[in-house]
Amino acid sequence: MREVADIICSFPDYLPVVVLSAMGKTTNLLLECGDLALKLSTEQVPGMPPLRAVRDLHLHACKDLGIEADMRTEVERLLNELQQLLIGICIMQGVAAKQYDAWELGMVTTDDFTNADVIYDEALPRIRAALTAQQEQRELPIVTGFLGAITTLGRGGSDLTATVLGAALQLPEVQVWKDVDGVLTSDPRLVPHTRPVTELTFEEATELAYFGAQVSVSLTLDPNKLPDIKSELGQLKLDLDKIATAATWPSCRSSAMCSALVFDVLDSCGINVVMMSQGASKTNISLVVEWADGQTAVLALHKRFFEDSSHV
Repeated sequence: MREVADIICSFPDYLPVVVLSAMGKTTNLLLECGDLALKLSTEQVPGMPPLRAVRDLHLHACKDLGIEADMRTEVERLLNELQQLLIGICIMQGVAAKQYDAWELGMVTTDDFTNADVIYDEALPRIRAALTAQQEQRELPIVTGFLGAITTLGRGGSDLTATVLGAALQLPEVQVWKDVDGVLTSDPRLVPHTRPVTELTFEEATELAYFGAQVSVSLTLDPNKLPDIKSELGQLKLDLDKIATAATWPSCRSSAMCSALVFDVLDSCGINVVMMSQGASKTNISLVVEWADGQTAVLALHKRFFEDSSHV
């Protein structure tokens, strides 16, 4: 957090717009908390490892940044509220229930923030129809009690928000800072000699994201939908699963040449290709191999395409 603050303060001649996301692995920890709360007793909730990790992460950040006492008290209040929510989940164990956001059931309101009025003529028939339809399932509806029409952008929403704000303000540049070293040439858990990719086109970023890589949403926006804007990443990473994907590089002049190189590498390793797909895209070649050969295939392809070549 101190490093993030230093980055923000490093632009004395500008007034940056800062878009925040959850710290560290907070989102995953919260999901773990919810799963554990369904299996534990209420007395065990305060000691849940993921809950303690969330609490420690945020309180340590407050201490490291020298946050004022009033703000630290507010953080502690929210953490206690989270704990009480998890205790409530424990209490509901064994009861057939389903969670709904109010707008899902048809709650329609005006857009006056914190002081919205219900538009009863629209809301009441929608809510009646939605809840009546759920009665056959015999599940207890658990409905949010203070929200009107609202939505979330999902995973990567913070990156998307930053890029949209930058486009709306017609800024020349958006910087997305992550806690890893950048878009890497492969999964560092599988390949020890990965290195950051210095340049990535819109088509390549879109292709990587489509096949499951954790590429920033800001890189995969259609440039035709937004004004010219430069997206820069401080850090990001690539994650591969069981399908080995080989991206083309500048010196590859044809898809046939790339395919020949890929098959030559795999043949030298004695790896049988179960399926190959390229489709209409010339940005990637996707291969399916036996699970036992997966890591060997990734290592061999990475060595040929990135370690034995001067191009990425």
